[in-house]
Amino acid sequence: MLQSALHVSAQQIITKKIKSNTYEYCVKPNSWIQYQWSFDRGTLIQNNNDKIRISSTSKPSWVRVIEQPLFPNRIFHIANYGAVGNGLTDDTKAIQKATDALANAGGGTLMFEAGKTYMVTSVLISEGIHYKGNNSTIKRPPNQGKWTRTFRTDYDKTFRSESRPLKISEFTFDGNRKQQGAYLNYELQQAHQIFLACGMKGAAPKDTGRLKVFIEDCHFIENVADGISQGVNVDLTVRNCDAKNVFRGGYVCTGGNSIARIENFTTLPGDIVSGIDLEIDNGGYNSRAASDIYFNNLKVLDGDLDINVLGNSNVVIKNSQILNPPIAIYAPHATVVFNSTTLTFGTNNSAEGGAGAITFPHKLFFLNTIIRLQKQSESTLSAAIFIRNLVSGSVLPKMDLYFKNVTFQTVGFSNNTEKRFPIVYYDDYTTKGKLNIHLDNTTFSNDFSATIGTIVYQKDKKFKDYQVDRKSNAIETIRNATIQPPAPNLKRIGVWTE
Repeated sequence: MLQSALHVSAQQIITKKIKSNTYEYCVKPNSWIQYQWSFDRGTLIQNNNDKIRISSTSKPSWVRVIEQPLFPNRIFHIANYGAVGNGLTDDTKAIQKATDALANAGGGTLMFEAGKTYMVTSVLISEGIHYKGNNSTIKRPPNQGKWTRTFRTDYDKTFRSESRPLKISEFTFDGNRKQQGAYLNYELQQAHQIFLACGMKGAAPKDTGRLKVFIEDCHFIENVADGISQGVNVDLTVRNCDAKNVFRGGYVCTGGNSIARIENFTTLPGDIVSGIDLEIDNGGYNSRAASDIYFNNLKVLDGDLDINVLGNSNVVIKNSQILNPPIAIYAPHATVVFNSTTLTFGTNNSAEGGAGAITFPHKLFFLNTIIRLQKQSESTLSAAIFIRNLVSGSVLPKMDLYFKNVTFQTVGFSNNTEKRFPIVYYDDYTTKGKLNIHLDNTTFSNDFSATIGTIVYQKDKKFKDYQVDRKSNAIETIRNATIQPPAPNLKRIGVWTE
């Protein structure tokens, strides 16, 4: 059984049988983390925070551990360092002064005053501190530059093991978008509201710990770049946040060797779209690009979902709603799983071009999912799942798509003149790649032209010769397949599975 739990540890769960009917599970101790364990069967007979023992007649099929950060019992108030919070005065220096003082004292909680608006350009935040907003607002002054990042970590700092926790909670981050100048052509694309990274200049062989961050109960509005931007070597947990009118994306991950657990995150409709973007373009320690990213109860009500991951990454999206196209996936060596989710692909995911194709899907799973093809524009051919296996001359030798308990639907179509397919594979007859489509209890609404469509790409760079369910060496449809849901390597992020 696939377990895609959230709020889990970045450390591997080690399991062993102690004696008959007794099982032990443990993680590497961390004095700054309170571990909360859960499991599907048995009785807890010992709990030492980082180690538990369970009495059970049969081995549990899953065990999870939830992390809660701990901070020293030390509280500083930013008002004592000169922060005004009147929405006019620049409070950057006061907040930085309070941060530095609390860090030097050993860490704790930095308190902001409820209901106030603090004008902030850029603050260097520190691990070991809980920034508690108390429903205050952090607002960017007008006319800031491309590299103005409201809350940012020390990009070059390294850690021998995972860092002390950093927590940000109960803020509204207001990017003051309409007073920042031109941005629609990505002129200000680095001006994120929260930017997280460590070890960007590399590290000593033993300094390979991640920066550990928790973000809870925050709103991201009116920004010219990302809301939350996760760079390299970060272990991030996000809970109960939303984004509206955030230009690049409400949550964006660009850094390798990272872990993210995103739960209860919503992108809201607005003047501009706010999507979710996984675009790994920087390697972490030892140039490791692979990252593990888990979503639960993600709601993309406006904006796109872009998954572009490298290495043996794992991406799991569960109990979610992606209601606005396009959806684009590039995952040549990764495992991507959609489970109990509604996905909306648009007609611009089509042979004639447009955003939203699935490129190089190494292992792509759709489980207990509704896949919708939504009418966007007129097209001679439309497909919900449009698969490409030829980009700049590169070809993936083997691709597998798995559909288990999936329903394909159409939305917004009024005529039957155009060809509509749930799945289309772009085949130029020359590639040596092989696509396997595994179908298990998958149904298609009656207004699809057929189950599988194949597109031939001619030398004049036009898509021609649409064919239906064509027999080809390049594609194989395995119907009534027995699909075993995957179990990506969840042990290292706190989920042990049978």
